[in-house]
Amino acid sequence: MIITTNLELKERGSVFKDPHLTGALVDRIASRAFALDMSGPSYRFKEARNWLTIKGERRTEQKWE
Repeated sequence: MIITTNLELKERGSVFKDPHLTGALVDRIASRAFALDMSGPSYRFKEARNWLTIKGERRTEQKWE
């Protein structure tokens, strides 16, 4: 099972209104889990930015033809 979130650990209480329930769920899931910190530059963001740049260049070329 893979679970992903953009929330920091201190914000996990916002998912469920009951902090005890949230703590219990996180403890049960995390007890045998491997936690991967995926901080850093985003590959998807970089690719999207490149794609938009190329698309913008094509539009500019089409305007002047």
